[in-house]
Amino acid sequence: MPTTTALCQPRPAGKPWPFAEAADFLGVCEKSLRRLAKANQLRVTRIGEGRVLIPDTEVRRLAGE
Repeated sequence: MPTTTALCQPRPAGKPWPFAEAADFLGVCEKSLRRLAKANQLRVTRIGEGRVLIPDTEVRRLAGE
């Protein structure tokens, strides 16, 4: 019997996104999101050394554009 993957489960509203998951959801490459963040066109949250997350509101904003 197949196991349920994370992509099949609904995402809790407001939960921040890792770059890879956000890129998959938006249908873009991770590098594009990193470029937007570097150009201050995408708000991100730094949560440690080398760990950056994208707020859910930002992902939803990009999805609506």
